[in-house]
Amino acid sequence: MATDLLPALTSDDPKVVESALDRLAALGRKAFLAMQADEDEGEGDDDDEEDDAEDNDEDGADYDDDDDEADEGDDETNATIQARGELPALDHALDQHLAQLSIATLGRVFAVLFQTCHDNVPAAARIAAEVARRGTEAEQLALVDAFIAANKRHICGHRSDDTVHAVVIDEVFPTLGPAALTRLLAWCTNKHLDDTYGDRMFALFIPALEQADDRQRTLLVQRLETFMREIAELQPAHAHALWDSLGPLRGAAGDAVGGLRSRLSSP
Repeated sequence: MATDLLPALTSDDPKVVESALDRLAALGRKAFLAMQADEDEGEGDDDDEEDDAEDNDEDGADYDDDDDEADEGDDETNATIQARGELPALDHALDQHLAQLSIATLGRVFAVLFQTCHDNVPAAARIAAEVARRGTEAEQLALVDAFIAANKRHICGHRSDDTVHAVVIDEVFPTLGPAALTRLLAWCTNKHLDDTYGDRMFALFIPALEQADDRQRTLLVQRLETFMREIAELQPAHAHALWDSLGPLRGAAGDAVGGLRSRLSSP
């Protein structure tokens, strides 16, 4: 049972906490949501049980039929049910042990908590930031892959600045290394990049290009070219502003972007 792991998350031993998080991640997002529900119910459990018992007596067989239908859909809803709000036990575990928990475990927890762009558990953003800070290249790539998977049904431009989705884009991704940023930007559609009507990920070109090696820079400049061709056609004035925003780039990155701008500006 997921709720049986609650005491472990309050342990002073980071190994005990990590083991509990691994088990919760293996159980899936419903385990975390069950944990949240258990914490929310608190002292009201006894009253709820009495109310449920009365409802069961009144509803009879109909109550059981509804349960059966819900059980049949468990596998389907597990991937689509939204995760929102704080998880106090998880927050406590992160407050006490975040720096000691393995990035592999944290990455698995993030992938469970953030499966759609509507998921909004603040702890997920903290975890993503820690993966970006301490993670290896492979672990950062796994974080990006989890974010990409969560975007499967996302409509670009439908973002709010106070969500995990926005925080990860605006605060976590700029701290990633070049491999993860290159994969992320190569995946982005023009609408993901659009900072007017889309998800405003264009700014990520700056940290990506600043760190990129020759191969990564080539891929990034190719992706930048595709986007800037469209913006120059649809929003010429805004295209100039976007080029200017890349002005701080220096060295090989600055030369590559400057060359691309000159080439696209030529009649």
